[in-house]
Amino acid sequence: VDMHRHLKWIESCFNSSDDRSTLSRTSPLGFEPNADDVLFMGYKTSKNLGNHRLRERVKEVFQQYNAGTHEQKRFLVDGLIASIHNSGGRFLKQDKESVWRELTLKESRTKVMQIVRNYKRRLASPRATGIVTPSIVSEPIADDVLFGRNQQTRGNELLHRLVKERFEEYESLDRGTKMSVVDSIVQTIRDEGGRFLEPESNGWVELSNEHARAKVSKWLSNYRRDLKKVAS
Repeated sequence: VDMHRHLKWIESCFNSSDDRSTLSRTSPLGFEPNADDVLFMGYKTSKNLGNHRLRERVKEVFQQYNAGTHEQKRFLVDGLIASIHNSGGRFLKQDKESVWRELTLKESRTKVMQIVRNYKRRLASPRATGIVTPSIVSEPIADDVLFGRNQQTRGNELLHRLVKERFEEYESLDRGTKMSVVDSIVQTIRDEGGRFLEPESNGWVELSNEHARAKVSKWLSNYRRDLKKVAS
């Protein structure tokens, strides 16, 4: 494959610019996403068709990506971006004012590579491999949820927000269906690349799915208790 021609083709998806690393297609102010767009909404996981399509394409090329050279990986990432553009989609990010902005080519590459890394991490997790031995983690990452005193990570913040957002729905369900909310919260953390960790003598241990569900259920119960304290 002629990599130079390939990169020129990718860049042709964008408007011309003096800085090739920050190419961005222009979109009108106040535009709304369409079904084919890939949406990035901070800590929220989008269920848009474009996001689903990208995740499926990542699964299709993952083995080739994982075994490839740096140049081949870049080629595959650009191919994933092009496949979204060719289907009429864009890579969009929502800012704090809920305004949508189209990502530059460089930003799109970074986002797609993160999605690939998250998929790789999920494949290697005890949940996917069937290994029940606790996984020791020496260094947590920002998206991990850490259990213990005064833990403040991006993952913990996300869990706290999800508990607040989903609490009313959780409380409205009967005992037999409440776990659907818990499972959704756990999966959102996983989709963002996070793990559920608790301290251990040699570092951190990754919790099993059942243990993570129990922890999230406890957070929801604690939130109910805190609300009652405020009301009393």
